[in-house]
Amino acid sequence: MTQASPSVAARIARAQPTLSRAQHRMAEYVLAHQFRVATMTIDEFAAAVGVSVASANRFARALDLSGYPQFRAELARGFEAALEPVEKLRVELAHSATAVQVMAATLEEDIRNAQRTLQGLDAGACERAVDIVLAAETVANEAALEGKPLDNHITHLVIHGLLHLLGHDHETDAEAEEMEAIERKALARLAIPDPYA
Repeated sequence: MTQASPSVAARIARAQPTLSRAQHRMAEYVLAHQFRVATMTIDEFAAAVGVSVASANRFARALDLSGYPQFRAELARGFEAALEPVEKLRVELAHSATAVQVMAATLEEDIRNAQRTLQGLDAGACERAVDIVLAAETVANEAALEGKPLDNHITHLVIHGLLHLLGHDHETDAEAEEMEAIERKALARLAIPDPYA
């Protein structure tokens, strides 16, 4: 029986004592932006962290991976469905598409995603999600106890509920990490701080 390879986060934890200062910076960036890094080329990652391409490769090797391609593949495991449109767009851009073609392809993909989401909605689940979110007193008390602005907390709950409707769950640690990463990314796009920090 083949044993599953450790996650990138587990590899970082294991290598932590031996990482250089620059590698610690890369590790922190990866842990904070796993989904984003999984979509980056080595040049983009190196630029984002402020290191050389060679340093990015050495970081991957410090995690017992053969290089950046394997590092990125390990990060992308579990994100395949979410990364598919990004990779498709990257390929389209590499083929000298015009700006109009790229925008059209992106909008068409957004429309297909919205249609798939609408087809998967369950009326009963939507009603339950609305009932939970609209429990205003509970939501307001939670926000106050956690020291969060009410609108940020409500937005987080809506995203959390929508992810459940789309089939995500947090029964296991891996499921919880994946769901929280998606929530963090969605909230960051709305300039809302990490609710789990």
